[in-house]
Amino acid sequence: MTAISVILAKPDVGKEEQAKERMKHRAKIMSNNGFTTRVAEGFSGPTAGHLAVQAMTEDWTAMGTALTKMAADPEFIEWQQNRRKNPIGHMVRRTGLRTVYGEPQWAEFPVSYYRRYKMPRSNLKKAIELIGEIDSIETMKEHWTISAAVPITGAEMDMFLAAYQFKSLEVMGQCLDEIGTSEQMQDIVTRASELGNILTADVAITVA
Repeated sequence: MTAISVILAKPDVGKEEQAKERMKHRAKIMSNNGFTTRVAEGFSGPTAGHLAVQAMTEDWTAMGTALTKMAADPEFIEWQQNRRKNPIGHMVRRTGLRTVYGEPQWAEFPVSYYRRYKMPRSNLKKAIELIGEIDSIETMKEHWTISAAVPITGAEMDMFLAAYQFKSLEVMGQCLDEIGTSEQMQDIVTRASELGNILTADVAITVA
């Protein structure tokens, strides 16, 4: 299991680049305090134009240790003070998740395609089995990967997140054409619809 923290923010109009630099700075501070991080920008879907700082640790014990260490970091304290004095956007949500299949590989696969489902936890085991079936598809396998997670904090505790990751937008397009429309994948999608309802689909791209 991997523990994941996601802070999603919407920059104010005209301050997008400033917001991006501020998020990059936060990610750097988090990296210095024990997190693996990335900053991603929403490219398509409901989060288009939003920025996210995504951070992970090997488990929630490590997450707690890293958060405690960061809270005492003078650079982070200064960052927080600057954020309050000079707002350039607003937080959309802050979510904690745990992986139930695989784990993010942001460094190698910078393009993420997130499919978010509303699903009762009683169907979690079957959903994980379907993710495993997708992961077993060999087409272009060296160019994509998949993981899945569920929330431990947030407004939608019955959410299931399937995270496809690709080496580029071009690869993502090829996978959608060659895998997404295949008979095998369509059969999986049909069975997935019996477990829960898809709510949103988003594409996010690493910017730092």
